[in-house]
Amino acid sequence: MPISESLCIAVRSLDRADYLKQCLDSLSQNEGIEDVHFYLLQDGAINPFSKKRYATDEGIAESIKTFEEAKLPNKTVYISDYNMQCALQKQFQLSTLFPKYDNVVLIDNDLVFNKYYIKTLKTLFDEFKYGFSGIVQTSFRHMGNNFQDEETARALENFVSYGFSHRCEIGLWRDSWNRISPHMARYFELTAECDFKELLYNPNVYQSIRRELLEIYGTEHADYAIEKSANKIGYEGIHTCTNRYKIIGERGFYSFRGSRFRDGGYDKIRLYDVGNVDRYFVLG
Repeated sequence: MPISESLCIAVRSLDRADYLKQCLDSLSQNEGIEDVHFYLLQDGAINPFSKKRYATDEGIAESIKTFEEAKLPNKTVYISDYNMQCALQKQFQLSTLFPKYDNVVLIDNDLVFNKYYIKTLKTLFDEFKYGFSGIVQTSFRHMGNNFQDEETARALENFVSYGFSHRCEIGLWRDSWNRISPHMARYFELTAECDFKELLYNPNVYQSIRRELLEIYGTEHADYAIEKSANKIGYEGIHTCTNRYKIIGERGFYSFRGSRFRDGGYDKIRLYDVGNVDRYFVLG
C-alpha cells in the first residue's frame, strides 16, 4: 500500500466551527503531514428517529467551510443527510476508512494538538503494531487533579503505558479493527435506529436496547464498547504518559460538557511541545 494511504485522521463534526478551526490549525502546524489524509464527517441537523434538530443549517455550513479552508493536505468531506450521532458515526467511519488505510484515528472537533502529534502517531503505530496493543491514544488519563507541569511532561515524553486514556481520540490498526469489529457487531445493530443522545440520557426511551447494551458491554457509550470488545480478544490500549492534545470543548457536542468540563479539570490542562522522540518505552 502506498505510504500516502497509511494514516487517516478522521474528525467528526456537528457545529462548533470555532473549535474546529483551532483543531485544524493545530494539526496544520505539525511536520510530516504531507502523507496524512484528513477526513471530515459532517453530521446532519435533524435526527431521523426522534425528529429532533441538533444544529442549525448555518452552523453546519460554517463547519464545512472551515474544513475546506484549512491548510491541510489530502482532505475529504462526507456530509450526512441526517443526524447520525456517535454510534452511527463510528460505524460509518471505521467501515468506510479501513478498507483503504492501514491506520485510522478518530477524533472529536474540540481537540487542539501539539506540534509532535503526527510524529507521535506514526511512531506508535509503527513500534506497537505487533503484540497485544489494539488501540493507540496520545494522552494520559488525568482525573481532575493530577496535572503535569512542563518538567514532568518532558521527563515522561518517551514513555507509554498499557490501558486506555481519554475517549475523545481513538487510533486503530486495520488488523486490530478487523479482530475487534465482530465483537462490536451487536452494538452497532442495537444502536442502528436510535437517537443516540436520547439513548444515553433519557431513561424513558430505548429501555430494552439499553438493557442489552449494558448486559453485553457494560455501557451504552460507543468508545467504551470498543475498549470492552478489544479486551475480549486480549487487546490492551497503549497510550502516551504525557499529552499530545488537550480538550477545549466547554460547549458540549452530544454529551454534557459545561460544568463537567470545569469540574473534570479540563480547563486546567496545559499542553507542552513534547513528543519529538523516535522510540517509546513501556512504563510498568
